[in-house]
Amino acid sequence: MPKTTTKASRQLPLDALDELKRCRDVAKSPGFGDYNKYMRGVANGLALAVSIIEGTEPEFMPAPNAPSEAKLAALTEGND
Repeated sequence: MPKTTTKASRQLPLDALDELKRCRDVAKSPGFGDYNKYMRGVANGLALAVSIIEGTEPEFMPAPNAPSEAKLAALTEGND
């Protein structure tokens, strides 16, 4: 029986988690995740899947020309 991880009450063979991480890394590499919206969505979906299993925050690929965090904060300042 393969070793399993139980983060966030999930059980998954570690080799399956490693494979999911490998797929995420490939999807986020230059030429894949930045190719178009669909591929960026695939990369972000894999990042979300890994983060759910590990119980961590996902590291999404930003959209091209997305405003920076500082610009977003300035735009929303005083709009509480």
